[in-house]
Amino acid sequence: PAVGNLTMKAYHEGGQVIIEITDDGAGIDPEKLRAKAVEKGLISEDQARSLSNREALMLIFQPGFSTAEKVTNISGRGVGMDVVKTNIEKLGGTVELDSVVGAGTTVKIKIPLTLAIIPALIVNSAGQRYAIPQVNLVELVHLNPKAVKTDVQIIGNSEFYRLRGEILPLIRLRKALNISEEDRSETDGINIVVLNAGGRLFGLVVDAISDSEEIVVKPLGSHLKNIPVFAGTTLMGDGRVALILDIVGITSSIASSGDDSMKQASAVTGIGRDEEHQFLLLCSVGPQEFFALPLALVNRLDKIKASDLEFVGGKEVIQYRGHSMPVVRLENYLPVSPLPDQEEYHLIVFHMNDKDIAFMVSQIEDSLDLAIDVEEGIFKQEGILGSAIIKDRTTLFLDVYQIITMHDPDFFLTDELAPGQSARILLAEDSTFYRNMLTSYLSSAGYEVLEAEDGEKAWSMFQTESIDLVVTDIEMPRMDGLELTRKIREQDTDIPIVAVTSLSGEENRQKGLDAGINDYQAKLDRDQVLYAVNTLLSERSLENAA
Repeated sequence: PAVGNLTMKAYHEGGQVIIEITDDGAGIDPEKLRAKAVEKGLISEDQARSLSNREALMLIFQPGFSTAEKVTNISGRGVGMDVVKTNIEKLGGTVELDSVVGAGTTVKIKIPLTLAIIPALIVNSAGQRYAIPQVNLVELVHLNPKAVKTDVQIIGNSEFYRLRGEILPLIRLRKALNISEEDRSETDGINIVVLNAGGRLFGLVVDAISDSEEIVVKPLGSHLKNIPVFAGTTLMGDGRVALILDIVGITSSIASSGDDSMKQASAVTGIGRDEEHQFLLLCSVGPQEFFALPLALVNRLDKIKASDLEFVGGKEVIQYRGHSMPVVRLENYLPVSPLPDQEEYHLIVFHMNDKDIAFMVSQIEDSLDLAIDVEEGIFKQEGILGSAIIKDRTTLFLDVYQIITMHDPDFFLTDELAPGQSARILLAEDSTFYRNMLTSYLSSAGYEVLEAEDGEKAWSMFQTESIDLVVTDIEMPRMDGLELTRKIREQDTDIPIVAVTSLSGEENRQKGLDAGINDYQAKLDRDQVLYAVNTLLSERSLENAA
């Protein structure tokens, strides 16, 4: 008989009880869900095509939806999962679903905690005290006034701070609570409470940090019950009442108010989102030409005066944080208009290979999250990955690594990775944007790249071509990266396989390693992708020589 494992976990996080139920079954196929929903008339074919895999999975909670072939006393009526979701939401909870075909399904139920004794951090904002459950607390950071000016980035209406290389969205508690900031002073810097909200890190900016103590959580009164930023109340030692902050509720409230900081950071880090989405930085050279690049590649944004530019060895540089930093004008390498004369220019600074380099543009236009549908067309050439219509304007996607290499061919050279590699690499990636970018990474290092737009095409090529290493995305149509890996391992147990993905988390990583993947890297991290490829090929070469 068939044997399966069902794992249940329960834990406390962010003022909620989290219940996870995981199986190791066949998983849920989002394509079948789309087809069944169209068949039952719940959605149109156009709507089905526009659904991401994550959105398609949520169809099982729709009233009247069922994948059962026959209606019985226990299945097929489309009410089971709908009732589950409805009743949990009545308790103020949520249900999340994650499934990988061939690997299993996880259902995560979150239910608010109504009464408990918990350790909490007491903070102040506008003269009022608030309690933050310590289960959400990661660390405390204080920025002096100089660091606030240099290290806190503002994009659109959102603030970010790069903490040890990771982009951290900032949420001001006063803003979350709709408290005026007129009387707030930053002459002493700012206090950041780094918090974990359901797996997402963000920094909560508070006026002051008081102390930590154990508090008794009491439920909110009926008049405060529907305010999402509060999880409960507690009576402090001096007899005054303090409100307990709902960390997940704060992020949701900020998102609904139009502040995209959490959404933007998710895109940058890849947490909790679909593969096809990417958060982009939009910039312009003059009034007519617009460009996009992944925000995750950007170290910081800055402004300079035109008079600060210097010429050294025939190239432009600027004195930047104690050293000379090369500055790249796009018109020197792309068929675009020259930068117009301005008193000030914007710098997009990258920190790669332990060096700084910057693109100089007229204006930083915006930052936004979208499902990337890049067309190669007439714009595909060195330094350009393709184009797309964004905000009713044709926007060119910059190949950052290619442009930097065109400016300085030795910029990425290291002792560990030298050009001229002769290996043939099979690349499986369904997104045109990422496929072009990854091909650029690998080709610039001297590798020959064979491209496949999905796992099925890659499997066909693997059987007919001589391949030294496979680089594969995880989420792809027709055949995903895990299934491709399993098929390859049935035929070849030794060939190195590197997964490149936006899916984060140890669970996703472990599923890939269990399927036979050798290494697991983020798509946008060129250095780590190439290091993994080079290391695995070197190890295989040594094994073959032995």
